Amino acid sequence: MRPETGKTDAPVSNDEMSIRLWSDGHSFPELPKGPLTVELLGRKTVLVPADLFRAGLAESFLAWSGLACDASERAVWSDERAGRVAVMAVAEQAFGRLPQEVRFSSPLLRMSEQPQSLVLELHEDLLYIKLLRGSELTLAEAVRAAGEADVLYYVGELARIASLKGLTLRLSGAEAAGLRTVLKSQFKRIVCE
Repeated sequence: MRPETGKTDAPVSNDEMSIRLWSDGHSFPELPKGPLTVELLGRKTVLVPADLFRAGLAESFLAWSGLACDASERAVWSDERAGRVAVMAVAEQAFGRLPQEVRFSSPLLRMSEQPQSLVLELHEDLLYIKLLRGSELTLAEAVRAAGEADVLYYVGELARIASLKGLTLRLSGAEAAGLRTVLKSQFKRIVCE
């Protein structure tokens, strides 16, 4: 028993780690014990409504989105979250050290879904984008973005095809503060999460 809380239950381990595909899926020294959730950072990611998702169609969902798996990749999918399943392409060689019962996730699943918002999360050269009109998700995408100039370009393209007026910009990730400075003239309300 821990004297400060009086709790006697053992902590549940659900370690999370990120495997970066550009380092061949070997960015971790050893695997944690217990349930393992791997958050995949990769451009080939699509969100599918949970009621439409079927495991046998995972590769097809990617192909229909123009993100087909190549010969060295396979499709994996997340557990359902908020009525959606993330389907992702991952290099076969990334599976060499993973246990059989690994679960997968994507930044698109954990990014905020507040009504009337544009949500951006930058991970090195990958920009995750979610656009919510009202409370309806109208865009969820992962694109290559080498830096702030690319982020400005994508936001400009979004503004060209869909009005961003009145939306809250929600930023997350290590580069959130820098992006806030770059984008502050385009949004009245910016939240760093």
